[in-house]
Amino acid sequence: MKEHKELMAHEAKQIISQVEEPCWSWEFEGTRCFSKGSYVPKYKEGVGGCLVGEFCLKGDVKKCAQWGAGKYTKKPKICDSRPARPCTFNDVLDGMRSGTWDDMGTRFSLQSCEMLTIDRKAILDAFRGKRVLFSGDSIMRQIYIRLIGVLRGQSVFIEHYYHQDSYFGCNEEADDWLVVGGIQKGKLLGNGKPAVVELYYRWDPFPAKHRAGMTEIEPDYHFASHMYWWKGKEPLQYIDKFVQDAHGYARSHPQYRLFYLTTPWTTDGTFGGVDAAKRIPRNAYVSSQLLAPSLHNIYMLDYSAYADIRKFEKTADGIHYMCIWRPKYPEPIKPKDSKIKATNCEDPMNGNWVTVMMNAVIAEKAGR
Repeated sequence: MKEHKELMAHEAKQIISQVEEPCWSWEFEGTRCFSKGSYVPKYKEGVGGCLVGEFCLKGDVKKCAQWGAGKYTKKPKICDSRPARPCTFNDVLDGMRSGTWDDMGTRFSLQSCEMLTIDRKAILDAFRGKRVLFSGDSIMRQIYIRLIGVLRGQSVFIEHYYHQDSYFGCNEEADDWLVVGGIQKGKLLGNGKPAVVELYYRWDPFPAKHRAGMTEIEPDYHFASHMYWWKGKEPLQYIDKFVQDAHGYARSHPQYRLFYLTTPWTTDGTFGGVDAAKRIPRNAYVSSQLLAPSLHNIYMLDYSAYADIRKFEKTADGIHYMCIWRPKYPEPIKPKDSKIKATNCEDPMNGNWVTVMMNAVIAEKAGR
């Protein structure tokens, strides 16, 4: 691999001569180059052990020399013109309708700014001393699980799905994850120290009789949605009870932040009957009702627009992006499901959504 790297760098240097003394650094495919005024090669293992990749010049405009068929193209091409600046809160909210995916479908990025890399430290710093609540159906549960995966440094995600509440607490040295966890405020973890971040999930699929748990859990951050158990036959006003309670809690708890996710596409006729004719006006109605002019701590995150930019293949049920063990917890896993190939379960859709979501939280917190 070292020899390949040196050869690639040498060939690109010969082809691209616009930059004097370019500064070289390596990044794996799916990451971005940040060094302004320098070429940054990006590579990955290709079929048969061949290397494919890209060299980028970071300046006012990015120029790329593509690696293909065993050699680099002779002329760099314009491939991007984004300024390298940190994303503001509005960048993130607006960018979900105009962001882009790389060719491999591994990384989502915004056109107007650079999102921060989200890892365990970034999440701990953002949520330190906070209680974070996820409420809704299985889509929200999988986003909750995906966030836990980032905290644990996992790259493959298969859930043994459940319709119960859950708790995850962590500090710098340990964590504790309980399904059927209930409320665990101030829980001591395995190392005898309290959690510095507490994540809760509430199974809450029915907005008209919601059990999101704001008053019991007293969250600082709340990510919520009601997607496919809100059946297509139900009226738009089915959400009004949740809206009323969310507004009341937001007014009495100014530190509270609610991020409500719009419902993404499914194949027509899938569970719940939430086809486009139902889903689009529903998303518009929820947005119009939740975003009260007098409240500045309730926001809409357009998960629907994000899902439309690149329509990733879903699981066999036509709803989920994360691989699922069946039947649901605590029943034992079926033999056929135990043969799921982990390499197909990286879930880039929700993995990148965690990056989007956390960039929104960090930018809002910083007042950008």
